[in-house]
Amino acid sequence: MILSENLKRNKLWISIFLVAIIAVILLWTKNKNTDSSDGIDRSGAVEVVKQYLDDKKNDFGVISFSVNSVQEVHNAQHIKNILGDEDAVKMGLTEDNIALVDAYVNAQYDNTKVPTGGGENQYIGFALVRKDKSTPWIIANSGQGMGGVRYIDFNNLNPKRSAELYVWKNRAFTGNDNTYFTVLNDDTNGINKNRAESEIYDLGKAFDSIDAANLLLAGIPNLTKLAVYQMNTTDFTKQEMSEIADKIVISADNHSISIGLWKKGTQDPGEPAYFGTWVIKKQIPTPNVTALSQEQIDGYLGQEITVNAKQIRTGKGTIENPHYEESSVTNEQLYNNWLIQFDSLEVTDDTVTEINVANYRQETEDGIGSGFILTNDRRLFTIIGGVLFELGFTAAE
Repeated sequence: MILSENLKRNKLWISIFLVAIIAVILLWTKNKNTDSSDGIDRSGAVEVVKQYLDDKKNDFGVISFSVNSVQEVHNAQHIKNILGDEDAVKMGLTEDNIALVDAYVNAQYDNTKVPTGGGENQYIGFALVRKDKSTPWIIANSGQGMGGVRYIDFNNLNPKRSAELYVWKNRAFTGNDNTYFTVLNDDTNGINKNRAESEIYDLGKAFDSIDAANLLLAGIPNLTKLAVYQMNTTDFTKQEMSEIADKIVISADNHSISIGLWKKGTQDPGEPAYFGTWVIKKQIPTPNVTALSQEQIDGYLGQEITVNAKQIRTGKGTIENPHYEESSVTNEQLYNNWLIQFDSLEVTDDTVTEINVANYRQETEDGIGSGFILTNDRRLFTIIGGVLFELGFTAAE
């Protein structure tokens, strides 16, 4: 009887011991999949994600955005997927230079501006990489999957990017007369001038609002050049295209936007924003001294200037095969070059674009057509004989 009780007691202790071992194994397995287990300090990666999420509060269309938690995790399968990615191989990544960070956020968006869905405690997973332990962590992917990472040039961490925005209507395809916007880019600093129409007229990629297109543009890092293409001449006037361009939001401080007509089969469908036929609209008062009389100044008002790749045609002569040089200039630089300040242009931005005709040889009177100033809100100015004039579009093309 005593032996039987001892056996029962021993079995009980053995069961408790086995349960404890299983619990320890389960806890160890959980920690292995949620915490770093290789002893490498990846706290810098967590800080990078925290800063990224903090900046999201200022994104276009955000009503409210708060962060519940941010922590480093370890997922052996995800690491394996990343190391097997061709871009990771190209970067020479090793496991100690990869960090996985999980975040949970609360987000609310203005769906009249952006189509992004919001919610409470939404999960976002981040994959970060670095060249070695002496270099900073960089977000190389984010989302809810366990895919690879985008290629990062560690010698050029913030490369310039370009993109195209196609503006179009196509009743035969869509069944309506709505305006659609297709944003395309190849993750390079070059404009793809040979897009297929099937890629542009793709309702899976197109948006029916410029706000939604802006959201996608905001996701292209360091976007410095955007080519806006009008697909058909009859769909929009030049003024309407200019108004569309005015609504485009690009986060890069120094960027350019050009507007042009897309032409199938052409190698250069885009045009700079200052190309077209302009009319001299009005004189802008400045402290500059001019040799022109008021009668001469008034005589320029209403005259047209046609600017294109082949020539600059004015009522006072023509510049053949002009070589345009564009540069982004500050208020101080503009004053040094033109003796004009931003106040005269009603500019509140940090820079404007200065366009000089490098091969100008006095082909026109009073320097007309030899240079222009383009503001970020797409107003064009020129100086004739020391007098500043604002230009305007002619009748719609």
